[in-house]
Amino acid sequence: MVVDDVTAIRSIDDAEPQWREIEVELGPGADPSILDSVEELLVAEGITRSPSPSKVHRVLGDLIPAPRHLRGTAGYLRDYLAHERQTLLMSDIAVRRDAPDAVHTMRKAARRIRSALQTYADDFASTPHSSRNCAGSEDV
Repeated sequence: MVVDDVTAIRSIDDAEPQWREIEVELGPGADPSILDSVEELLVAEGITRSPSPSKVHRVLGDLIPAPRHLRGTAGYLRDYLAHERQTLLMSDIAVRRDAPDAVHTMRKAARRIRSALQTYADDFASTPHSSRNCAGSEDV
């Protein structure tokens, strides 16, 4: 366990966000359930996980413009693709950890993304849609 006081300096507005972070990592061969026990102890002391996905996001997150609101099909498609992208990213981690069923979950997410993009390609393309796939060969 490491406790670190962090100060970041943003050159764009000279802001200096500060926070304290606690990092807990397992050593080789350690039982992952230990992390749950450590988290319970930290939560009991009023320490919670950061809502920020990364240090960079914590420092620069308020400078990132919010996604534009999309109505109708475009909004639904963006939300669907964002969900499947997150599933793909999380399953990538699971595959690297050799988790059961991780490869299947990853392949499912990839197929769903591909299917959604193929299905709605003509509706959102700024140029006429070609019937070529990513490899450049004709779809059959």
